[in-house]
Amino acid sequence: MILNVIIQCIIIVIVYFSFIYLLSRIDGRVDIVDTSFGIGFIVISIYFLIYNMLLNPGLPRKIIVTILVLIWGLRLSFHIYIRNKNKPSDRRYQEIISKWSSYIEIKKYIFLFLSQGIAVLLILSSVIFINIESITSLGIFDFIGIFIWILGFLFESISDSQLRKFISNSDNNGKIMTSGLWKYTRHPNYFGEITQWVGIFVIALSVKYGYIFVISPIVIYILLNYISGIPLIEKNYASKIGWEDYKRKTSRLLPLPQRNINKD
Repeated sequence: MILNVIIQCIIIVIVYFSFIYLLSRIDGRVDIVDTSFGIGFIVISIYFLIYNMLLNPGLPRKIIVTILVLIWGLRLSFHIYIRNKNKPSDRRYQEIISKWSSYIEIKKYIFLFLSQGIAVLLILSSVIFINIESITSLGIFDFIGIFIWILGFLFESISDSQLRKFISNSDNNGKIMTSGLWKYTRHPNYFGEITQWVGIFVIALSVKYGYIFVISPIVIYILLNYISGIPLIEKNYASKIGWEDYKRKTSRLLPLPQRNINKD
């Protein structure tokens, strides 16, 4: 059973991200992989929901987690699409590709596309597990998990909205967003995103051996906090007005009251 699921996951990821790679060749933009990232979660979640639809026990939980992923994935992909629309291709990818002297397309396919698929499967493992193994009715962990997910969704959505409004004002060019939710954490959107996956993990606790899938929030935390999220953003912020003071006063990820730097 487990081997069969793993094989299906690998096939879906290869097919999906191969298709996205071909689209990137046509469009001429590698950063299309970012826009398609959230959609990848939706494709796999819906596949396993339908695949197990006949196993009626636990169906409400399966539908709920799939809907949560659908909302999260659509919001994320739409947000990235609007952010990148009519702008040059993301320079992060340009810098990576510029370091390759040979087999560039093969490396792009493996390291920029298929690698995203591995991340999707690791993060989504809790949802796949629920859609396959859930056999009980809704319980306390489901409601706690949904509540946590909603808090994370609101945190991410509100902070992204605040940032869009800030950036749209030309008077803020070169400045750092320091108000609203951004007053309490330098990355409230990422905190919200991680919180949503904590919520889905809590839902997974309703299923036998669900605790194993703490891997979902851990992987997305590692990705955002150490690899593709915060480090790259803060590197770009380093030259902006007020960054050092903001950095010293404001928590990196967990929302906390600002520190009084005069007492440091």
